[in-house]
Amino acid sequence: MIELSADMMSSKETGSHAPAIELQTVSKSFGAVQALHEVSFAIPQGQVVALLGPNGAGKTTAISLMHALFLWGKHRQ
Repeated sequence: MIELSADMMSSKETGSHAPAIELQTVSKSFGAVQALHEVSFAIPQGQVVALLGPNGAGKTTAISLMHALFLWGKHRQ
């Protein structure tokens, strides 16, 4: 499940303590290759975060999923 907060989809600051984005047990496979397996993390609002890891660790896949869902949520408004 991937959750996007409403604050991520707007430019208004609300002072909320909810994370800007949160991933909960996200998995993604490309055929037989599992790029993400039950990945979970939260990014607090106003924080600058870096995803670090070796090639093939799933960094780009995680960011791509967050971006796709951000766009999906934005078009639903």
